[in-house]
Amino acid sequence: MKLTELSERAGLGFRLTRTEASAAMERLIDPAADDAERGAFLVAMNARAVSSEELAGLAEALRSRALPFPEVSRP
Repeated sequence: MKLTELSERAGLGFRLTRTEASAAMERLIDPAADDAERGAFLVAMNARAVSSEELAGLAEALRSRALPFPEVSRP
């Protein structure tokens, strides 16, 4: 589903599924994503409270892209 479609659903008050929220975050952090689409999604999500399922999906997408810290050797 495109970010614009997810923005419309969120703007109408519909809750996103965990999978939809994860897909939205993937699109948000994609360097090729359009800034206007990003802004529209963030405004739509900010207009209402975020559900725990949406938050979990957003976090899941970020965690999947996270890089581990390098191991530090200590004397």
